[in-house]
Amino acid sequence: MAPNVATSKRLGLQVLNEEDHLQSYHAIMSDAASGVWSTSSHGGTIEESRAKMFDRQPSKEKPWSQTWAICLIPEDGRETSKVIGAVGFPRECEIGYRIKPQYWGKGYMTEALVMFAGMWFELDENKKYDRLLAAADPANAASHRVLQKSGFTKGEYKEKAYQRALLGDEKSDLQLYYMDRP
Repeated sequence: MAPNVATSKRLGLQVLNEEDHLQSYHAIMSDAASGVWSTSSHGGTIEESRAKMFDRQPSKEKPWSQTWAICLIPEDGRETSKVIGAVGFPRECEIGYRIKPQYWGKGYMTEALVMFAGMWFELDENKKYDRLLAAADPANAASHRVLQKSGFTKGEYKEKAYQRALLGDEKSDLQLYYMDRP
């Protein structure tokens, strides 16, 4: 299993890689509930999940693009970490995240975002950035709570700003959030 690049009391972050994370990443990406607010459609094949995984890795065109697996650290220390979600950058400095529905409402995503933001601001290659961004559909109350508890501040409201995959061509509004460098 990949090493944790950051840890909190219950979670670890691991750079997403095919060998250690593809099956779990596919389970998250193909779960309709975990992607209900996403611009990406759920379902698909493992090959489509693999392609999305590789699309979210640093490249010459998108050096900032990266995704991390959110891993539940086993309490007994004997089991291996369990991937429960993913966090990364679909766009430069803009955080996107998903977590398996069975882990909703337990504080894991808030814990992961606090840990992630702390790690991200400390990386030398990110010193040029003064702000992280995030966005949530106005109807996604859980994501608003997660962002606010994680230290993000409510910002601009944009009407008809994105297409939720489940709504087809219909555009939804977005509430933007930001976190300034500490």
